[in-house]
Amino acid sequence: MNFIRIANHWSAVAVPDLESLLYDYVEQFRVLLARETWQRFVLDLSKNDFLALLFLHRAGESRMGDVAAYLNAPLNTATGVVTRLERRGLVERRHRSDDKRVVVVALSASGTEQVALALREGLRLAEQVLGELSADELQLILSVLQRVLGLLGAQGDGSSRPRREVRRIAID
Repeated sequence: MNFIRIANHWSAVAVPDLESLLYDYVEQFRVLLARETWQRFVLDLSKNDFLALLFLHRAGESRMGDVAAYLNAPLNTATGVVTRLERRGLVERRHRSDDKRVVVVALSASGTEQVALALREGLRLAEQVLGELSADELQLILSVLQRVLGLLGAQGDGSSRPRREVRRIAID
């Protein structure tokens, strides 16, 4: 493996060539990236479809604008996502009980069941992998992941972008 030198705050450090490192890890993790694994886990849905289901699972019900903000997508994209999920019977649109003018989206009974299955599969996979690690190894991995996520968010890759402001247009 080729090594490159990266200067950090304290000293220059020899690390593996990042491109080689990426290819090596993709090769080793390809079993996790296999279509069959992801189909079991994400129900054969697109990324936005699956993220919308997880959001609704945690939120209970939500306005379409909040779904769009969570997906960091335009409202018309979120509407398309919800429409696809509704056609599959995974979500329902309904009027809010306290204000019939407001339409909210929530998981249907089938959607709730499907998300529960996906979460169980994800937890099974995580337990299979993490169950072999010591408490110290697990703590180290979680610390490094938290640090990496913080760095990615700080670099403006989109993971920590501010929520889009909804522009209100007055109609006369």
